[in-house]
Amino acid sequence: MNRSGFTLLEVLIALSIFAIVFAGTYNLINKALFTEKSALTRLDLVLASTEMINLFWDTEPEETSGWVEAPDNMRFDSYKIEKIPLGIFGIKRVYWRFKKDGTTITYTLYY
Repeated sequence: MNRSGFTLLEVLIALSIFAIVFAGTYNLINKALFTEKSALTRLDLVLASTEMINLFWDTEPEETSGWVEAPDNMRFDSYKIEKIPLGIFGIKRVYWRFKKDGTTITYTLYY
């Protein structure tokens, strides 16, 4: 007796292999989209923060007490400036921290 077609076991094995491949592909695409969004957010934050740093390039900025809301014309949410005296010739290490959509970047400058 010749039977054509697939058995139930063969169909289940094929479906399980397809499900594993599909889940892996979905996970890979999801991570790629998240990485792209994160990279674009960080790039936008870097460009916006350099505008703020350029405003204070020639003058030493005042230290902030905590996070300060950004001016309306800036493309980031808040910023923070911390100064640490190095004790050498009056040089200070200044940390500029910028925040946008939960992403934070830090610049270290010396004045």
